[in-house]
Amino acid sequence: MEEDTELLRRYVTHRANDAFTLLVQRYLPLVHSAALRQTGGNFHRAGDITQSVFTLLERKAASLCRHPAIGGWLYTTTHHTAAKACRADRRRWLREHEASAMHGDATESTGSFEWERIRPILDQAMLTLSERDRIAVLLRFFENRPFAEIGRRLGLTENAARMRVERALDALHSALAKYGISATSAALGIVLTSESVEAAPAVLLASTARAALGATTAAPGLFLMSSTTMKIAASVIVAGALAGLAVQHQAVVRLRAEIVSQQAAAQAGVRLRAEQSAALESLRVARAESAQLERQVSNLQAKLAGAPAPAVAVPPVRTLTKSATVPSNEGRSTSTAALHTTIWALNQGDTDALAQALQFGAAGRARLQESFDALPGPVREEFGTPEKFFASLLVSGGKPITAVEVTGVDEETPENVTIHTLMQGSAGGVGEQAFSLSHSPDGWRWSISTGMVKSLLIDAGVSAGPAGPGS
Repeated sequence: MEEDTELLRRYVTHRANDAFTLLVQRYLPLVHSAALRQTGGNFHRAGDITQSVFTLLERKAASLCRHPAIGGWLYTTTHHTAAKACRADRRRWLREHEASAMHGDATESTGSFEWERIRPILDQAMLTLSERDRIAVLLRFFENRPFAEIGRRLGLTENAARMRVERALDALHSALAKYGISATSAALGIVLTSESVEAAPAVLLASTARAALGATTAAPGLFLMSSTTMKIAASVIVAGALAGLAVQHQAVVRLRAEIVSQQAAAQAGVRLRAEQSAALESLRVARAESAQLERQVSNLQAKLAGAPAPAVAVPPVRTLTKSATVPSNEGRSTSTAALHTTIWALNQGDTDALAQALQFGAAGRARLQESFDALPGPVREEFGTPEKFFASLLVSGGKPITAVEVTGVDEETPENVTIHTLMQGSAGGVGEQAFSLSHSPDGWRWSISTGMVKSLLIDAGVSAGPAGPGS
């Protein structure tokens, strides 16, 4: 099953309305049941609240892509929305319910009686729990998730997740005890599992997803119903139930026919708008990335051509001797030849040759891969590999290096050396630069440090995501 955050990310990145509709289908019973409880069973008010909650989810989709528990966020948002919308109605309903409960039928089952006492105050008690405890209760008793999945979502082992749920249930039991509910934790768990989430009306799925996505971008097949239309439809259903199941069946058949008709009429237009929107967005992102890469790489080449390394003291005036050479393609059989070939590839803008001459450490390669994966699809297809993408950052817009003089070689190990050079740029300036090279099966390569990877990505304005261990 596709994760909630992946569904949100697909919707935000590709405007995939089917992904958002799956989220609505997955959490509609949870939100609608909570809204029903907090509105005292008012179907119409609960429907309005449900639409408002999923509309807010659509608006905040981009900021919620990394949220660890979308169900917990929806549950809390439902509580706040319902409290603002019908606080006065809910107080009146509680008073009526308490009066009714005092004269209730003594023969009703214990589970049903406990639920009728718990139902009006459950959400208040839930919000007294810590966020992790509330999410644990929601996942186990409201969404019926197994302990293994709960542990994965909370970053725990299966046994630790089981203990977390038990502690959270005890905390909820203590909170309910303040309202006079004396059921045991075990009984409370049974009641929550069987009663806390009710099936939402099928028509509410269409209206909620449609309202959240908007009238012009909703997926084909979703039918928008206003609050007034929902009230009329509910009245027709009630009247049909009283008249008999045959009339209700006819109403459902007519509704399905209307949905099919709406879908056939809107399908072509919606698909075309979605394709146009995706194409325009990809073009905009590609242009912005290209402009950033050109500016930032130009700055980096200027530093390589004319500025000294930060850690090396540079004399006021440096000049090349007769041993200086013009960089050329000398292969990579020796460290010095590999250095000349690398600088030659930079001058020529040959990203293929330069990519083959680069060597990354594990942390730097992982950071580069993460940034490459975050690029838009068309940009990734243009470069092909993370190494070529990094090579393009080095060569794009830079000034050529006209001459190189090797001033010293430090052999750290037979497989790793540091070459000290004087380099002359096209403007005539001379700067000192040290290069670390390492030997690989196909020859010597320029060793790119993790710090250089991070610095170049930051200068280029490329997001690399959260840093992993060792980065």
